[in-house]
Amino acid sequence: MESSFSKLDLMSLRAAQRRLVRELGFLDGYVEELQATNAQCHALIEIEQHPDTTSGELGEILLIEKSTASRLVNGLKSKGWIRLKADKEDSRRKLISLTARGKRQVKRAHQRANQEATGAMNLLDAKQREKVIKGISLYDKALREHRLNRTRI
Repeated sequence: MESSFSKLDLMSLRAAQRRLVRELGFLDGYVEELQATNAQCHALIEIEQHPDTTSGELGEILLIEKSTASRLVNGLKSKGWIRLKADKEDSRRKLISLTARGKRQVKRAHQRANQEATGAMNLLDAKQREKVIKGISLYDKALREHRLNRTRI
């Protein structure tokens, strides 16, 4: 694997990352039409995909500190989007699941994200779409591998 990464390529990549973050609305932090923060939307989707997860496990999935995950869970609970129940095997563990309201909220979040992604990808031809998906997947994998290597040191 080639080890050199030019300064120009680095600057181009970082500029594209910043623009992507802005276009996805992450700097705003709040999705008005969903009445939720970006973090809340991410958490709801992960809870949907990992039912009966704990706050700590959710933090690991979202790559956030336990205290941040706890505040996030409390916010979701106060909106009535999740419920906490004691684990039958360990009553200290609180399992998170979606309420009916939470399921509706996740559905709305998926619809909004799907519309954004579909709208953008429909501007590209099939080969370009394939390149985007492959490129983002490769970059995601490399970022994850780099993070894991940093934490092993």
